[in-house]
Amino acid sequence: MEIWTDKLDVITGKIRNLLDAYIDVKSENESLKNEINHLKVEILQFEEQLKYINSEQINAVETVSTLSTKTSDISTPNPELTQKNKEHSNGMKTKLDEIIEELDQCIQIIQSNSYGSK
Repeated sequence: MEIWTDKLDVITGKIRNLLDAYIDVKSENESLKNEINHLKVEILQFEEQLKYINSEQINAVETVSTLSTKTSDISTPNPELTQKNKEHSNGMKTKLDEIIEELDQCIQIIQSNSYGSK
């Protein structure tokens, strides 16, 4: 009988060890669940930040694209407009040349009158 009692004590000790180990594992499991929930919240925050950053990048790309389009529209010469500008510029040069010639004539007349009166 004593042998059975010794065996029973050994089995009871092992069961207590298993129960203590189970309690430790269960506690660690709860701790890990809490940590997982915390990490899920952080993931959601990072996803929101990523969405915000992506939307900002999209807005920036659209702005650059719009500005690039406007710039290319401005910088792309319109042949018809360029020809009109050249004609206008040539007309202005001709008028300026005529005005300069008239001013030269006026200066010569003034100089000849002032030299003639001396």
